[in-house]
Amino acid sequence: MGDLTIYEAFITLILVAGGLRGLWIAPRLWRNELGWDPDRPPALWAFGLAAWRGLVRTNIMTIPLFLAAAPGYALDNSGTEAALAQTVIIVSAAVGVTLLFILGPAVVLFNRPKWAVVPHLRHQSGAIAEWRGKRSAPTPAPAQTPGLPLR
Repeated sequence: MGDLTIYEAFITLILVAGGLRGLWIAPRLWRNELGWDPDRPPALWAFGLAAWRGLVRTNIMTIPLFLAAAPGYALDNSGTEAALAQTVIIVSAAVGVTLLFILGPAVVLFNRPKWAVVPHLRHQSGAIAEWRGKRSAPTPAPAQTPGLPLR
């Protein structure tokens, strides 16, 4: 790898750290052990409850987004000649990020595809259905009380 500027190295480090943190919390997020309540947005959230629920549903998708973006960003900004391996990584990262930018809005707006949504939020309507007046069923309580140590 060529010389990255400090800024580029910092961005790459942030992307990798975000992806690794996501891998660490993903199993707990999938089992509803984190205590995130999609029915109660933070006080400063200005986009409505339907958009908040959609954002919570897409949390699991940020993990591959971070992990796909990091190598592509680092290699694209490395300044070296693009060898075959670098080209494959950059193209696969670009395809991964593009797919996630397609899946993210689909999950927020329609709550589809179901396999991309954590199991305890699959019962919800999408944001478009909520904006049209369909009420979402309440979300089940977390499997563990928030604030207690996680396994």
